[in-house]
This record gives sequence, C-alpha cells and structure tokens, in this order.
Amino acid sequence: MYWQNQLYKELLQLVSEGKVPRIAVLGIGSVLHSDDAAGVIMVRVFLQNDIYGERLLVINAGIAPENKLGELRHFSPDLVLIIDAAQMGLKPGNVRCIDPRTIGGFSFSTHTLPLQLLCRYISHETGSRVIILGIQPDDVSFKSALSPLVKESLRAVLHVLVKLLQPSLQPTYDCSSRVDLFIQGNFPGCRYDWLPT
Repeated sequence: MYWQNQLYKELLQLVSEGKVPRIAVLGIGSVLHSDDAAGVIMVRVFLQNDIYGERLLVINAGIAPENKLGELRHFSPDLVLIIDAAQMGLKPGNVRCIDPRTIGGFSFSTHTLPLQLLCRYISHETGSRVIILGIQPDDVSFKSALSPLVKESLRAVLHVLVKLLQPSLQPTYDCSSRVDLFIQGNFPGCRYDWLPT
C-alpha cells in the first residue's frame, strides 16, 4: 500500500496550505481491452454510486482524456488524480503512484495523446498538481472481462480512495459504510456492470 502513503502525503501537503483541496479524478482506458479499462471502471463506480461532491470532480475520460480539459479548467482543481492501467513490470494488480515527470519507463496503452504531455498540459492549464495511479494489468487483449487479480485490486483501491478523498466529499456523506456495502455486493440499487464477468 505504498501508493496510499504517497497519495496521502500529497493530500496532506494541500491541507497544510490551509484549504480543503479540490480534487479531480480522471479515469482513462478502453473498456474493449480487458484490464486497460481499470481507470474507466473505477470512475464509473464513483459516478454510479454518487461518490463525488462539490469539491470532488469525477470524469470518465475513456481513451481521449484531452477532450476533458475544458471540464478540468472550469473546475479548477488543486490536485488531478489520473487512474490508468500501466505496464510497470510488476505483478498483475499491483498499484503505484507515479510522478508524471518519471513516466518514461512505463507504458500506457490506448491513449491518443502521450500521458506525460497530457499531465504537463493539465498542470499548465489548471495550476494543479497531477498524480497518476497506475494499475498493473494482467491482460489487455480484446475482450470485456477484467482479470481476477485486477478486479480484486480495484476493490481494494476503491475502498482506500473513498476514505482518502472523504474531506472533498459532502460533509454528511458516510463514505466508508457505503463502500463496505458495495464491496460486499449487497448495496441496495447498486449496478454491477463495472465488474464484467
């Protein structure tokens, strides 16, 4: 869970500057290529279960995140968290926080714009910090199902993200209990298309 500590440190830095941070979560990937859909599926969960608030913007950017720059500019975030599948040479399902300035050694498979360039542009246009949450895929072949290891990883990441991002959500929102119910599979009215079988 080293990625969790890195992200927590970034959030603490923003809080130490005397503000409740405005955070944008940008999910990138292709739902047609198995584990490459990790980022898109994560933001679908946020959106379908109303896990967002006045200070938390959640965007499904698909394979063309550059098309969402207008939304980011309008929201004016302090931090942009990009969630994406990344070939990092790790075991499938492993997660890392990646500094955009160091992504030369990683492969992000389905983007129309190089991710390093996108991060630089987002930072320039919004003045925000940008972090990439990379999830090591197991399979990126042409099919809709996630691999079991990545599916389990997404469950764990979802649980942690909602707890970490809670200050940016509406104050009355009980994130932890809702996510626990969701992960257990008995959340009332929950839609399950984010975990294809």
